[in-house]
Amino acid sequence: MASTLSYIIREREEEPGHRFGVNALAVSSDESVLFSAGRDGVVREWTIGPSGDGKEKAGVPKPTYRRCYDQHANWVNDVALCEDLGYVLTASSDHNVKIWDNRRCSLVATLQKHNDFVRAISYSKHAHKFVTGGLDRRLVYWDIERTKVSSDIDMRSHPQSIYACAINPGGTVIATGSTDKMIRLFDPRTKTRVGMLSGHGDMVKALALSPDGRTIVSGSSDQLVKVWDVSSLKCIATVAPHTDSVWALAVDKAFSRVYSGGRDGLVYETNLAAASAGDDDATRLICQTQHRVLGLAVTDASVWVSTTASDITSFSRTETNQETPQSVIPGLPGLVEHHVMRNRRHVLTKDTAGAVAKWDMLTATKIEDCAGADYETEVKRDVDIMRLPSWCTVDTNVGLVTVTLSPGTAFKCRDLVNPNDASDDTSMNFGECVIQALLRTYQEVALASKHRLSHPNDPQSAQELEAHYRDVNFERQLTHNYFSIPHHTPFYFTQHVGGAAVSAVFKPARIRVAMGKVEEAVPDWIRKCLFTPHDALTPPTSSSSITFVMIACHGTPSLAKNRLTCFSYLPVWRVSHYIFEVSTKVNTLVKEHAGKTPQGPEIYDYVEILHGSEVLHRDTHLAYVNFRFGKRDKELELKFRLAHKHRPAISVEDDA
Repeated sequence: MASTLSYIIREREEEPGHRFGVNALAVSSDESVLFSAGRDGVVREWTIGPSGDGKEKAGVPKPTYRRCYDQHANWVNDVALCEDLGYVLTASSDHNVKIWDNRRCSLVATLQKHNDFVRAISYSKHAHKFVTGGLDRRLVYWDIERTKVSSDIDMRSHPQSIYACAINPGGTVIATGSTDKMIRLFDPRTKTRVGMLSGHGDMVKALALSPDGRTIVSGSSDQLVKVWDVSSLKCIATVAPHTDSVWALAVDKAFSRVYSGGRDGLVYETNLAAASAGDDDATRLICQTQHRVLGLAVTDASVWVSTTASDITSFSRTETNQETPQSVIPGLPGLVEHHVMRNRRHVLTKDTAGAVAKWDMLTATKIEDCAGADYETEVKRDVDIMRLPSWCTVDTNVGLVTVTLSPGTAFKCRDLVNPNDASDDTSMNFGECVIQALLRTYQEVALASKHRLSHPNDPQSAQELEAHYRDVNFERQLTHNYFSIPHHTPFYFTQHVGGAAVSAVFKPARIRVAMGKVEEAVPDWIRKCLFTPHDALTPPTSSSSITFVMIACHGTPSLAKNRLTCFSYLPVWRVSHYIFEVSTKVNTLVKEHAGKTPQGPEIYDYVEILHGSEVLHRDTHLAYVNFRFGKRDKELELKFRLAHKHRPAISVEDDA
């Protein structure tokens, strides 16, 4: 399968809150900053230390939003901090691992070694290496200073998907948790497996490794938390406070207490020394949440908790059985249902708060908040009277509308630019228009560069040439009611070879500074759309036309030529307008009753189109009429008549 183009419709360039669940948390060593990895594809940074503004509880600073890292195309599953070098490391379901400059909040590198979801990431401070594990069974050991693979652990050593991994600060031990219930131990220096820990009854979803590499804590879907001695490869403690799968673990700085959370929405603290000694009171309940726990982070005073909801909360480490958090970082509603409307341009959505909205895929904007509307009712109201072909796929996997174009279908849908103007047959190809709107700056810069190469003696500067092509695009926009897409709209390309590989995520506003990467990522079919000499708004070919016969009803003047051919995407009222224009008698009768010349769709109040005895809706496309009533062995026949209140009292003669 060839490359695809996807873009995400966002209302704002930056949002101070996640739209879906938050998969992972990490806190800075000075406990002043919290990092959250969201299912909306964004990593956000929050001030949680003394610099916060205001208080939510006495002595507890209110968290404040700082900034975000938003160049992933799917869920961010894990985040790790490389504070000594000033980096943030992220692992995503878009198959990519990214390194970010924390000081500049900029992307340093996108690392593409995995060919499935990357589930876990862990950093070794002293070795300046980090490790990633994914559903592709790969365990990759990276050199962060060179931003490249240091070693790729043989997949034969890992026969099942990796859901958790950890490396100690010294870089001497790597531990992985897998779907086969096993914990595997590797020595990254020799690139070999050095042991296996067996004892869990289901997949291992979370791991914590002590700084000296001698102790491992594991959490599993078997509801158990286990403590392991690495040297003997034996389990030294098991605690079972949870009633469902354990998905998240976090330890304090001394590695003396571990915090566990999971599917049951509960967070427990376990004293590791007491648990190892067999103390029945080693575990206590810290808090109860209303949602499944996905991520945990610990400071001296608090436990930060993220769940399948978009809020992030903190609870005191010293209190027990808390139901009310100390502080809350509020999230935003995420989209959970969507319906591509029959006009193939709009998408109807419902979010986690139940709110219904309508989005325009061609302008990448929200066009309506349907306050108080019922989603199912609105979907049922969207009756197909157009029969436009599909040109894209839509999903809401990251809580927002994501539109994907592929070369096989991107250019199949065409509609009128001005559907209410009877004199304008100008049409637009949806896919072409979106591609040109997203990559307009790339097109202008590339054309200017090509011109300079072919005309080396041209005195115009690169800026002047880009301005020229920008003016050409702007003139076309004014002439054809063309549109633009917000400059903060993220887009990316996915190469479907073996495992899907996502390119870097771009934005129209940043194309010029990322021109080299964009040039590398743009697939040939997109390039052809941008640079071949045709316009997205050119008239359609004859293949999109339809032929039918128009028969006058009794008492209505007939047409001299009643076999018509026109574009299949024209609405039925355009046929009424044609009859009004070519039939002198119909024209006269309509004007007499209307007292004026009807404009646009208003003509359908006077001249109706029927199939059999059924009056067609004025906005019904001829393609839909043909789909519903047409037969292969017989030409489509339609009828027309003057609307009831405008019909003459006596029959009239046919047009000559």
